[in-house]
Amino acid sequence: MFVHIFILFLPFATMRLKLPERKSNFCLDKVIANIEKNPNTLLIGELNSNLNSVVASGSISQVNIENLDQIEPAYENYIISLNKIEDVEESMKYLENAEILGTRRKYITVTNNRSNVDLLVKKLHQHGFYKSIVILDSDNNLKFYKIDHENSKCGEINGIKEITCTEDDLEPLFKPRMKEHYLGCELKIAFAQVPPWVFIENNEMKGILVDFLKLIGESEQWKLTFLPHNPVYDEDISENYNFESLHDDFENGIGDIFVGLVNNAPYVYFDISFVLTDDYILLVIPKGQKMPHWKSMLYLYSRKGWLLTLILFVLFYLSLIIMTCTTSDKNFQCPVKNFMFTYALFLAMSTPTPILNIKMKFLFITMCWIFAINAIIIQGKLYSILSVPLYERDIKDFEGLFDSGLPITFREGMSIVFLLMGPDYQRVLDAYTITNMTLTEAAVQLYKTKNFVTLLDKGIFIMKPHLRKMVTTIEIVYFEVVYYLRKHHELFERFDFAVKRSIESGFMDHLLKDLEWNSLLKDEINNDESSLFKLNLTHIQGSLFILIGGYCLSVISFIFEMLWPRRH
Repeated sequence: MFVHIFILFLPFATMRLKLPERKSNFCLDKVIANIEKNPNTLLIGELNSNLNSVVASGSISQVNIENLDQIEPAYENYIISLNKIEDVEESMKYLENAEILGTRRKYITVTNNRSNVDLLVKKLHQHGFYKSIVILDSDNNLKFYKIDHENSKCGEINGIKEITCTEDDLEPLFKPRMKEHYLGCELKIAFAQVPPWVFIENNEMKGILVDFLKLIGESEQWKLTFLPHNPVYDEDISENYNFESLHDDFENGIGDIFVGLVNNAPYVYFDISFVLTDDYILLVIPKGQKMPHWKSMLYLYSRKGWLLTLILFVLFYLSLIIMTCTTSDKNFQCPVKNFMFTYALFLAMSTPTPILNIKMKFLFITMCWIFAINAIIIQGKLYSILSVPLYERDIKDFEGLFDSGLPITFREGMSIVFLLMGPDYQRVLDAYTITNMTLTEAAVQLYKTKNFVTLLDKGIFIMKPHLRKMVTTIEIVYFEVVYYLRKHHELFERFDFAVKRSIESGFMDHLLKDLEWNSLLKDEINNDESSLFKLNLTHIQGSLFILIGGYCLSVISFIFEMLWPRRH
């Protein structure tokens, strides 16, 4: 009978005997389960038998600087056992010196002394390890401690809470904490791997951040402090900077809000994406992609810079007119009259075009002006080439030709194209020529078709058909812009459409006819100096009229678009 009674109560007795053990191990099971999600765990020190179920991918038996220097930075979790350490505070200094405590990864710190618990919790909180826990392993009993987050904010510890090993108690350790913990805190903004001149002024950057902070809390409750730029990054910026290295830098605790580039782009615009870490510390990552020059100018070029550019352009234009009036050199005369023709195109482009954004249009027109100035210089070189007697020798050795640096002139032809040099040199930027050919193969093909070839710094001019007739700046500017825009993969379609529309609509023909400049633009250029057209005061007045009129029309166009913006 006693046996039956014993058997009847045996399950209850077993449950009661196992219940405390289950309660004690429940926290450890949850901790181990979380560690197993990230197998890169480093064990520092030695654990007692109570914790022997913790499996780490690496271990260091003693806490000293020599051993810590050998630690690889690939670990996601750290288990720091200070059971056999007499001076816990000194050991923590070792960890700080080795930058083990310089991250926001998850930490499990084990000690067998209750007096060390407060020290460890405060030290971990000081470094921002809000999800770390301290295990008291004493007298074959495990106790778990954490910061009392409900009463602790902004770096101040108002309590240490013992975990009672329930689901509600452990859940905040392994899931994102509530945003309210950071409300009212001072968030430090740090920049890394970024040259200081890349960034917009702090006021604009602060406005961008505040807009985002509204998504997770009242912006008035956040305090933003911009940290000084880290001078280390001014010396050398890695070419292989990616998201992983950015996140590692953020983990090193530079700031709460972290700004960096993902691919070391020289020009970056603040199209910002936001990533939240497990404990709602912010990681701010600009989409660091390389951008065309016009867009980088939009964000990085100051108003003074634009004003200086305008002043330099006016001075350049005036000096060009003066030199035209005072010299008989055709290299200055011919580009000036073609420059008038060029501006007629830009005048047409200042009217409503497919480019809807006002700033984009302004920068685009400015870029065209820059190309026009460059084209004048290039065209001067072209006329210098045309003044040289024809190179009559039959050239068979193209490598020797390239080394000689001499221009090759054939009697047939004219169409302009750029062949990209360098790593992209196989791409040919014109439908008239073959694609997917090397530079030498393309040159051989051009030689067979008897086209005009002139070697320049950025590519090859291929010209066809009437060599002795005027090569207008318009053609040079157009193909240089095509070369640049195709290279940067943006705005080419818009530019091409605007140019074709201006030409096909007959805008320039009507304009030039009205101004009675047909004879001017139809002049042929040859080696006879007496046939060269010489500009007089009338043409200078006409050029200034076009310059001022085009500027006024551009301003009117901008004003109309500002008052009545188009809908995209």
